[in-house]
Amino acid sequence: MLYNPLFGTHLPLLMKVMSISNGDVLELGMGMSSTPYLHWMCFDQDRQLLSFENDKEFYNMLRFYNHPKFHKVR
Repeated sequence: MLYNPLFGTHLPLLMKVMSISNGDVLELGMGMSSTPYLHWMCFDQDRQLLSFENDKEFYNMLRFYNHPKFHKVR
């Protein structure tokens, strides 16, 4: 199984960091919980997000988050 809901256990920490930081965001390894969250938080906070993924399955599932103004998916 590619997606396991237990993989998002880092989300509370990520939420805290996003609430107390500013500037651009680098995501090394995309995921079913972190990528959607970072995508919309960066949109809301007017921050640039750069996401890298080397697993083809994850990349193909999440590449549609690429946005010309605030989210680059590589």
